[in-house]
This record gives sequence, C-alpha cells and structure tokens, in this order.
Amino acid sequence: VIIVSTLPLLVLYPFLQKYFNKGVMIGAVKG
Repeated sequence: VIIVSTLPLLVLYPFLQKYFNKGVMIGAVKG
C-alpha cells in the first residue's frame, strides 16, 4: 500500500518541485 501510494508521488514530485519553484520565484518578484 505504501509503495502504491508513494509511486505517483515520486512521478509527480519533479513536476511539483518545478511548479513550486516557479511560484516562489514569481512570488519573490511580485513581493
């Protein structure tokens, strides 16, 4: 169960990290 629930997270993690980093950069520029 842990592996099944972790696998999608590992697949989406790079995308989420890139999106999160972009959001932080935009927030820093606007801030």
